[in-house]
Amino acid sequence: MDKSLRVLMLVSNNLAYDARVRKEAQTVAEAGFDTIVIGAGTEVPTDLEDAPYRFMLVEPWYKGRPLAPKWGRETVWYPVRVLINRTVAPWRRRRWNAEFVNDSPYIPFISRPDIESMGVAQNPAIVHCHDLDTLWAGWRIAQRCGSVLIYDSHELYLELEYLPEERRRQFAQIEARVFPLVDAFITVSPEIADALIQKYQSTITPVILYNGGTHVVASTKPVSKPVKLFFQGKFASNRNNVELICAMQHLHGRATLTLQGWGPDEKNYRNVIVQSGLENVVTILPPVPISQVVDSANDYDVGVINIPPLSEHLTHTLPNKLFDYMCGGLAVASTSLAAIKGVIDEAGCGITYESESVDSTAHALEKLVSDPARIQSMKEASLAAAPRYAWPAQEKKLIALYKELAKKVQEESCRRAREH
Repeated sequence: MDKSLRVLMLVSNNLAYDARVRKEAQTVAEAGFDTIVIGAGTEVPTDLEDAPYRFMLVEPWYKGRPLAPKWGRETVWYPVRVLINRTVAPWRRRRWNAEFVNDSPYIPFISRPDIESMGVAQNPAIVHCHDLDTLWAGWRIAQRCGSVLIYDSHELYLELEYLPEERRRQFAQIEARVFPLVDAFITVSPEIADALIQKYQSTITPVILYNGGTHVVASTKPVSKPVKLFFQGKFASNRNNVELICAMQHLHGRATLTLQGWGPDEKNYRNVIVQSGLENVVTILPPVPISQVVDSANDYDVGVINIPPLSEHLTHTLPNKLFDYMCGGLAVASTSLAAIKGVIDEAGCGITYESESVDSTAHALEKLVSDPARIQSMKEASLAAAPRYAWPAQEKKLIALYKELAKKVQEESCRRAREH
């Protein structure tokens, strides 16, 4: 692949935690594309300093140039950074605001003129937008640079339960306007693909990239006594982990629960554990590097997903943790969400249950942990099905798409050359 063919990936999430974007960027860069990722954060994650792709951090920047350099390790003396951010940065932001913020019908949180400014300066051949909150900026970059445009929908963004209504309205306008114009559409589940294609009556062929684990472990481990339940991921209210913690009181010492991750609800989790007297039953661990997530899961027996069906987004998505559990050789216990249930039922790797209360969650888990032989069978089924969903299988689809788009870019370049 021609290394001069530049790919610009856009994401509003913190790169320290976004496993999907990191895996996709790694794959595209290793396939031979000059890959740049624009994302949130104050410093490049230390475990990615040797990554084959480059980073640009959203703040603080101006027209594609850093106000304080942020490539790789921090190399600017701290007092100098402070001085720049208190003097040059505000002045440049005022100029930036005048040029880019006023050139959009949407508020900056939605239009992301900061990302647009940085992206245009890179003159990419392919723009890859991760989720709806970067689609407007990505489309504008593609328009200005003559780029091919990819929309990578990780979720049904307009169905997010916490999205304020005014923002939902503006994002809906953007999706309706831009979705019919994209050159490629990637998403995480067949359910999301069907929902968006039917909504916009599109003829585009979706590429389903499951959020598969980085690798599959060699073998499962025997079921522990007590059974080791496991949650891995973000500590947020819509994960319903407070109910899960409280359910542990009903398992009578036949199981332990470990929550490994990060997020705003951690303090609340700890308070509930203490108030419920579960300090010897429920443990909270910090997140591990993304490359170690699957191996970390391998130490447990049952991966739990206790998400309630609060929105169409939650019922249609396939979270990373489902496939990390499977790649780690765990049985899976999940609330009955359509997309997740489809994978579990097909693989025979777990149970689904209705999440109606602490008691209903406890009853479903208690029935499962009382049958270690069944858990072991499910663990083996997870491991057997995992290679289909693991990233080594998924990245082949991504590479095929990029080769197709590269051919399109090169043909268009030849056509323009002939015309001139």
